[in-house]
Order: sequence, then structure tokens, then C-alpha cells
Amino acid sequence: MAPLNRKPENLGPGHLEHFKRYLKEKSGLIFVGNRETLLITGLKERRVATRCQSWDNYRNILENKAGELDQLTALLTVNESYFFREAGQLELLSRSLYPLRRGQGRFRILSAGCSSGDEPYSIAMELVRSLGVEAFATVDVMGCDIDPVILARAREGIYNDYAFRGLDPEIRNRFFTPLGDGRFQVIDSIRNRVAFHQVNLAGNLVPEVLNNLDAIYYRNVSIYFDKPTQQRIFYRLAGLLRPGGTLVVSATEIFSHNQFLESGNHGLVRREWNSILFFQKGEARTNPVPAITPPIPIAVNGETVPTPTVGTQSYEGALKLAMENRFDAALSILDKLPGSATPVESMKIMGLKATILLRQNRIAAARQHCHDMQKMDALVVESHVIMGLADRHDGDYDGMITHFRKAAYADANIWTPHFFMGEAFAALGLLPMAKRSYQTALARLSKYGIGASGLPFGPLSLSENELLHWCRIRVQSPATPEPKRI
Repeated sequence: MAPLNRKPENLGPGHLEHFKRYLKEKSGLIFVGNRETLLITGLKERRVATRCQSWDNYRNILENKAGELDQLTALLTVNESYFFREAGQLELLSRSLYPLRRGQGRFRILSAGCSSGDEPYSIAMELVRSLGVEAFATVDVMGCDIDPVILARAREGIYNDYAFRGLDPEIRNRFFTPLGDGRFQVIDSIRNRVAFHQVNLAGNLVPEVLNNLDAIYYRNVSIYFDKPTQQRIFYRLAGLLRPGGTLVVSATEIFSHNQFLESGNHGLVRREWNSILFFQKGEARTNPVPAITPPIPIAVNGETVPTPTVGTQSYEGALKLAMENRFDAALSILDKLPGSATPVESMKIMGLKATILLRQNRIAAARQHCHDMQKMDALVVESHVIMGLADRHDGDYDGMITHFRKAAYADANIWTPHFFMGEAFAALGLLPMAKRSYQTALARLSKYGIGASGLPFGPLSLSENELLHWCRIRVQSPATPEPKRI
């Protein structure tokens, strides 16, 4: 093939949008905010590698040459992991899930989206530490990932010091062999016990070997997908579990999908062990299919408040509907309310509308209401909290920090800006700043409660105790599951 032109064709908006659509269709990956820059960089690198003279040439290779999609995908997935991440979730397996199933046939575990293998190897090591090598007589440990390049690395099981951050030296000495060049390899007795499979979780084909699982670890993976794809994957994972099987997710999945996970439509029920949250499939086998979540009654002092009647055409009625997740009904009421007499009342209605639109992932519309509020009052707290959460949705960590700092200035008592700034700082690798933000969020929560969020209703479907628990975890280890920004 002829060499590239000295001045290669620019990647125009039309080509970029086509590549976005193609990758979403084939792999479920989405590229918004900072991830769009990652996509552009990856496309340019692969175009140079394939010596294509135009973007049309590269498009043809991507869509028709075997293996090129895998090569591009390898550049676009952030393989950020380390050993014994969120170790309490591994102890859940060895101290509760496996002992309860012992004697009921083989116990089959999958690390879904396993990246370079840190998680499935950690699972195998935890089983040996707690139960001895004899555990492998009845246990299968597997990992799957979309990226064949990273799976090849996982099978080699070679890691540098960065993969051991925070790890007890006793574990490294026991389960790794030093190679003499600053790298370490997982010992054969562990490495040979973990099987790896290339699987596109957003696709249609799943190997038969991954059916009827007892436990699935799905941690820090859903960030790559849009909401419909995320939920489709959750349904698929639920379908791979045998009755009584368990889905273990990270803080990222709980914060982003708690409302969906607890809907029950997929046959999973939330459980708790030693403050570790997980989801268990009902003993009676179900076929999880999407369904409309029924409205959830609001409990007040142990009593259920009845759903507001349609005639309750007021801000309070709309707020109650919104808290029951009946967002369209709430917006219908807000749209019919008469013009408010004061700017304060107008901003109150716009703030509730923007919060609902954010929960519906109607990000542009939510942002517009925030801009309208800021024209009336530049420091109205709801607008900056919602704008910060919209930036979080788009993966814009710098934007998150800017808006949440303004929200913290507008109201010194709320916890939300400090909590989400902790997420952003950790994602950018600024761990001391992340720890301070989580500490401040914990202090605000402890003093003022979960209701002091700066929004008409909470941005997370978690109880106050659950949120306090996660803040304490982040204060101890502020490296959140969010990927580093490229």
C-alpha cells in the first residue's frame, strides 16, 4: 500500500460520528466528553498502523478486515485494575457465598470485564488463603473481556509494582514469582486454575461455558456503556446466574444503577453481608426481561403515603411523583402550573424539572434549565449541582470540579459537591485531594444528613447509612473505580 500523505486527511465530524455509531453497534462502547478524545487518538493511531490514505480506506478496513475491530478496541478500553481491589467483596465470596454452596456441585465464578486478570487471580488467591488449595477441587474461576490483547496479558500473569499498590506483601510473596526485572508472575498453581474467554458483553453471543454461574463479579465495567446497553448487560448477567447465584458489583455500579438493580425486574434481590452489598437471583429460575418499574410508595414513620391524585396539581404533588420515579407524570404537573409570582418560586420549579430531566438522562434539557436559573441567580445551588452531575455523566472531570466548587460555595452545608469532587479528583489521580473531599462529604453527611444534597430529591438511590458507609471506604482508599482520564 502507498505511504500516507504528508498532510493526512482530517477526521471530520461525519467520519467521527460514523465511527461512534459503528463502535456502539458492535461493542456497545460510547464516547462522550473526554472519551471522544480517546476515540480520536485511537482512530488516528490505527490509521497510521494500517497505512490508510483516507478515513474511507480505514473505515473499510475496520468493517471488513478480521481482527481490526479488536485492535481498535484494545486502544479504547481503559484497563485500570489492581490486586485485591475492594477486598471485602472477595471475603464475601470465601466466607459466605462459597461455604453456603459447598457440597452442591461445582461452584463457578466469573469475573466479567476482567481486564488484565487482576480480579480473577485475586479471587483464586482469596479462595486459597481462606479455604486452602483443596477449594479448587470444586471451584472454577473464569474471566472474560472484549479485548484479546489484554486477555493475552492476563494469561501470562505478569505484573509490575503498580498492580500491587496497597497489597499486603505477604500475598505477593506467596502467590507471585519475581522475574528479576521489577516484574512478578502469578505462580503456576494459581495461573493454571483461571480460564479466560473473549466475550463482548454487549453482543449477542456468550460461550456455553459461561452459563449457570454461581457468582459473577462485575465491577467498574459499566462506565464504558450507555444506559440502555448497561441495563441490557445486567439482564444478560442475571440470565447467566443459576438460581441462588450472586452478582457482585462495585461502588460505581451501585451509585449509577442502584434504582435499576433494586427494581426486581431482572430477578435479582439486594442482600447484605458485613456491610457489603450484593444482588442474589431468586431460587426459582426466572427469565429476566425489561419491564416497567411500578411506583414505589414513600415510607414516612413506617407508614406508606398514598400516591398523590391526578388532581394534586402543585409543586408538592409533582415532587412526590418524582420521588416515586414517576417522572413523566411529575413533569406534566410542573408544565401545567401557573406562572409563579416570584423568581424564587420560578427557580424552585425549574430546579425540580432539571433534576427530573437529569434522572431521565435528558442532559441537554437539564442543562438548559440550569442556564435559565443562573440568569436569575448566578449562585443558585441546584443549578451547579445538576451541571456537575451532567458533567459526570459525560465524563468531564474538570467540569465536575468547576461546578461542584461553585455549589460548595453557594451552600456550605451540603454533601454532594464534596462527594462527587472526590470522584473527580480520584479519577484524575489526585488522591490527597480526593481523600479530603470524601472526608468533608462524610462530615457534612454526619452533621446535616442525606437530605442536605442541594437538590429537591436525592441524586443517589441509597440510604443515609449506605452512603456514609461508602464515604468511609473512600476516605480509607480514595482511589475510586473511575478510570484515569486519558
